[in-house]
Amino acid sequence: MENNKDIIEFFESRKGKALNRLGKRPEELEAILIEEEAKKDEITNTSEELSGVSWYYASIDVKVIICRGDLSINVDFSDNEKWNFSCSFWAGGAAAFSGAGYAVFPDGFRPKQNQEHCCQFAVVGVTGGVMQVNMWPSGGDILGTMEFAVGGIGIAGGGGTGKWTKR
Repeated sequence: MENNKDIIEFFESRKGKALNRLGKRPEELEAILIEEEAKKDEITNTSEELSGVSWYYASIDVKVIICRGDLSINVDFSDNEKWNFSCSFWAGGAAAFSGAGYAVFPDGFRPKQNQEHCCQFAVVGVTGGVMQVNMWPSGGDILGTMEFAVGGIGIAGGGGTGKWTKR
């Protein structure tokens, strides 16, 4: 665990920001991200245990070429259930990234086979970066948020509707 200290500290510092997105409308994200950036120096204790949500290991692979992309996210829920969320979408930019991070969902959330969720992502990087993905049921509030430390190159953003499948 000591070898992963830097990445663990990085993800611990992001918990408060991730929780702030849950339950919001997708249209509210821009204002939330601006507010989070303004408050980033004020967040001092984001590593405390938080109730009502669960944190899971997740990995991601995304490729975007001009205006079309594919996103694949694997989430390992704590009860040893492993799920994949896949989405093909229209997007802007050109990028290829892979990485690992965490997924945050309400306690007890488990997807159903072929369940659909909308998703949105953004990434910028030269050799690496941070990628954020939010997802929600069509017409609903943000249900889950994920952040990844990724390796790759490009700039892209987009989203669409994808499906969950059990691995």
